[in-house]
Amino acid sequence: MLIYAYQTNVMCSQGKNMKEQMTSKERFTAALEMKEVDRVPYGYLWFGAGNVILKKMNTTMGKAYYSAEGIAEAQILAQKTYHHDNVMSPWGCILVEAEALGTKIKIKENDYATVEEFAIKSVNEHDKIDPEDILSSPRVKTIAESIRIMNEKIGETVFVGAMVQSPMLLASQLMEVSDLCVEVMMEPDGTRSLLEKLTKASIMFADILIDSGAHGIFVENGANAGDLFGPDISEELIFGATKQLVEHIKSRGVYVISQNYAEYPFIDLEFKLKPDALSFAKGDLTEMQKGNICLIGNMDQNVFIQGSRDEIEKEVKRCMEQAPEKGFILSTGGEISLETSEENMEHMWDIVSSYTGK
Repeated sequence: MLIYAYQTNVMCSQGKNMKEQMTSKERFTAALEMKEVDRVPYGYLWFGAGNVILKKMNTTMGKAYYSAEGIAEAQILAQKTYHHDNVMSPWGCILVEAEALGTKIKIKENDYATVEEFAIKSVNEHDKIDPEDILSSPRVKTIAESIRIMNEKIGETVFVGAMVQSPMLLASQLMEVSDLCVEVMMEPDGTRSLLEKLTKASIMFADILIDSGAHGIFVENGANAGDLFGPDISEELIFGATKQLVEHIKSRGVYVISQNYAEYPFIDLEFKLKPDALSFAKGDLTEMQKGNICLIGNMDQNVFIQGSRDEIEKEVKRCMEQAPEKGFILSTGGEISLETSEENMEHMWDIVSSYTGK
């Protein structure tokens, strides 16, 4: 059971007062390393409750999200407004790599971009995919520059995260998901050839973000789940490619956070990847502690836009009371809706900042 100290009389092992002695970056990284923290870290995913921030900036999603300065300014303002311990780029539009590799996207003024036309129609068209296109993509350069700006402005005190797609999830943004699910079983050789190229592309993108100053990489791994494939296929095809990406990122000396917000994630395979942390939506926090890695989650993000103040309080406390004493970052199991109110976000923070455990 979680016992974090918000009281002013709680002492750390050196006899010092532990209340708010850490910077956000120190707190976040300590949790990733399974170390003692002064209070439970609060993790922020993508651009939750982002419309409030855009209004404060007097801008729109279409303007902010397609400039490095806009992304950085919005993330920094969100961190100040909502009190979380990290920032991140790119946001909930997880199409940066796919666009670089040929998928055409539709930009929206007040929402995330969506797919307009997929790059390929079959895994056997893998010859149309050139991983080197990652290096020349304007959108990739925009995301990389946003990381550089955030690291320069707040990187000394706030954890700067970046997000990369796992190879199979990236495949699902290059062709129709329904066709991909069939061809994974019917065309295994073509699938392997495609995944080989996408692994190279994901590694290239990760390197660019790390070189720009990211302290850690969130690897979006939602394809590792029964929502799309069986466990045998996941272990045979998906795991190996994702493992190669994870090991490369770790070799660069930055943290790896595996993100899996699927309904039926293969948790054992997530632990087998050996990331520094697992950010998840579905699963019991008490049971998940068997992985002996930092856990990030798993509040229901829908409560913050649909629930009452009492329901928000119950959801926060549910996670806090189930969480381990070390190696835990309170967050949601997916992005909080862009339309969530500032009042609900502040109410959540009031609960977190006053919670003393029991």
